Amino acid sequence: MRSKILAVITAAGLFSLSADAMPRLADLRTGDIMEISFRSQGCFHSYRNTIAISDGVATVDDEMSIPLTEDMIYGIDIYLHALDLGPSTGCTTVDFVDVTIQSRDGQQQSWNYMDGSCWTSSITFDNAARPWLPEGTDWGSVYSASRLIRAARSFNAPVE
Repeated sequence: MRSKILAVITAAGLFSLSADAMPRLADLRTGDIMEISFRSQGCFHSYRNTIAISDGVATVDDEMSIPLTEDMIYGIDIYLHALDLGPSTGCTTVDFVDVTIQSRDGQQQSWNYMDGSCWTSSITFDNAARPWLPEGTDWGSVYSASRLIRAARSFNAPVE
């Protein structure tokens, strides 16, 4: 009986750790910084970008910035959730996503993801991501790292 109780307690502890383990942009406080280092490699492309998010603004490669809307924050959190749960193989394009949160009090947490499933591709996203995202998710609202980078380029606000 004692080992069964210990197993249940241990399983519950592991579940709660994994549930709290993924990064969430919506949980950032004023002064906290989330940095997303994004590298994508495929048959016909190879690029790297760094996105720093703090106080409601995303800055890409220290060159351009874009204010984040509530919808964008929600979409980025869905993207991070899917990376945390999703597949990692099956496509010739591989994305490496490293997320670091530096809190205003100096604490730091990091997560590293590799995704080779093409689920963030605009062509395959609807079908490939479906099993990993919550039912009822509005697919158009998901902001992958590459979508956020494109949005910042379109917004084209230079960093001051």
